[in-house]
Parts: sequence; structure tokens; C-alpha cells
Amino acid sequence: MLKTRIVVIILLVIGFVGFHLVERSWRGGEVPSFLEELLFIGGLVFGVSLLVAGVFRLRLIRRVNQVSSRALEILHADNRTARLEEGSAGTDLAELSGAVNRLLDAADASQQELRNSERRLAVQSQALTELTSRQTGVTVTVSDRLRTILETCSRTLEAARVSTWRFEDNGSTLRCDDLFQSHTGQHSSGERLYARDVPAYFSAIGHDRVVAAGDAHADPRTCEFSTSYLTPNGIGAMLDVPLRQEDRGLGVMCIEHVGGPRTWKVDEQNFALSLANLVVVALADA
Repeated sequence: MLKTRIVVIILLVIGFVGFHLVERSWRGGEVPSFLEELLFIGGLVFGVSLLVAGVFRLRLIRRVNQVSSRALEILHADNRTARLEEGSAGTDLAELSGAVNRLLDAADASQQELRNSERRLAVQSQALTELTSRQTGVTVTVSDRLRTILETCSRTLEAARVSTWRFEDNGSTLRCDDLFQSHTGQHSSGERLYARDVPAYFSAIGHDRVVAAGDAHADPRTCEFSTSYLTPNGIGAMLDVPLRQEDRGLGVMCIEHVGGPRTWKVDEQNFALSLANLVVVALADA
């Protein structure tokens, strides 16, 4: 369509110039008036401008089509490293290539996150299947069931510290029943937390379904632990699930990431909820 328009403009310019020459020959070489010359020059400039604009537009469309075709090739080939060249094009086209590359980066990031999520879900599903089968053994004690749950949680979520705590003193105290630390492979118990020291945290586990504190030092629900608990243990993020049985609070399961902040994925939170349910079942059988 654009090529047709350029051809039409060329023909109009040629026709316009030819008509002017023929007209002058009919007049016997008579010099045209100033107004006639002005109209002729104006028409000629206008026609040439349209022609130049059409040519540049045609080149732009060709380059855009090249960019689009290359982008489609990259997407269809599922090549996560290939990108469009940006330096050799003009400013506008370089910006276009850059924008397309950013879209490709976003698409690759989404695909990678989807693959990671699928891998995590497969590992979590396998872990839950194994735990469920182990929990049914008649010779397995409640203590052994809890230890297995904590170790499986630590391994699956790659969390350095996983523990279960139960309420004492009418809910004003939390006592650690079992803390598993992956770097030592050891279990410990006995530590206590008091509501008077961390009231916001006790309020959160009394009302929230999950306390996913990606930055435990900054989250208002967990920042009260910063000096006394988080910093000494190097904890940067917490994922805590209240343990409830028939709307009665039993305690909390704590999953703690040692290091900096960590974003807890939705599937990780759902996995923690499933493990918390297994903990509640084990406690009910005690």
C-alpha cells in the first residue's frame, strides 16, 4: 500500500513538472508570472516532501518488520539468551529494539518463574506424600513424627531453622517443643517467648492465617524480635503458621531463613500450611 502511494506521488511530481514545461512551450517561452512560479515551486516542494517522507516511512516499516520478525523467531525458538541488536539502528528504532528486548526479558523471567514454581510444587508434593505415609505407622511416636515434619520442611523449603511452639499460661507464653537447625542437624527445645515482650507478634498469630515476614526486621508483626532473637540468630525472614484445632490456638510452627530478606512464594506458604495441619494432627494424637 505504501509503495503504491510513493509511485503515485512520483507520477504526480513528474506530471506536475511536465505540465509546467508543456504550458511554457505553448506560451512560446513566455516567462510566467511571479505567482505562477511561486505556485509551481510550492507544488514541486510539496510533492518532493511527500516523496521523501514516503521513502523514509517505507524504510521504517521495513525495519520494524525486521524487528518484529526477529522477535518472533526468538520467542518461537525459546532462546532465552538471544536479543535484538540496538546499536546499529537509528535512535527511534534503537528504542524500539530496546523496548522489544525488555518485553523478551519479562517473558523469559515469567517463564523461568513458572519453571521454578513447577519444580517447587513437584518437590513439595513428593515431600507431603512421604510424610503422610510415614505418619500412619503405628510404631511412630508423636515426637518422631514432629521431628520428621521439621526436617522435611527445612529440606524442602531450604530453611535453616524450623520449630514448633505451644502456648502456656493461658496463651501468654510460647514454649519451644522442638527446634531443628539444618547446619548442625540437631534438635533442641525449651526456649520461651512472652507476650509482654512481643505483643504484636502474639496478636498476629492469634488472627492471621499465615505470618509471611519477608523482612522480619522491618515487618511490624515480627520486628519486635529484631534485637533479642533475630539478630543473634542471623534470621532475616520468617514464615510462621499458627497451629489451631477447632478454632482453638495450640501454638505456632516457625520457619526461619538465616541471611537477608526472602520473599515467601505462595506455594511455599501453602506447603507450610499443609505441614502445620500435619503438626496439629500429631499433637491431637499425643
